[in-house]
Amino acid sequence: MKKIFLMTMLFLNVSACSGMAPFPEEDKTPLTPQGRLNACILEQARTKAADPETFSNVDLAANQVANYCIRSLDMLDSGLYRQSVVNATSIINSYNQ
Repeated sequence: MKKIFLMTMLFLNVSACSGMAPFPEEDKTPLTPQGRLNACILEQARTKAADPETFSNVDLAANQVANYCIRSLDMLDSGLYRQSVVNATSIINSYNQ
């Protein structure tokens, strides 16, 4: 018992000295505009996928997700729109499997 206690204390001391935290801190780095768009698409697509009626018209749901995210982030670009629809469609379809 004493041996286990000593080994545990040794591990905690070594990890504290080496800067290795037992629980890593959350990354506070701000997302790039594309990262914010992808996060929005993921969140909105998950919400849409929770509704069973979404799977009857995935294209409409993906367009709604893309429209919402691009407008809410004020990122009006046709290239982003097309890629956003593709990403949203892929995410929604992954929940349908």
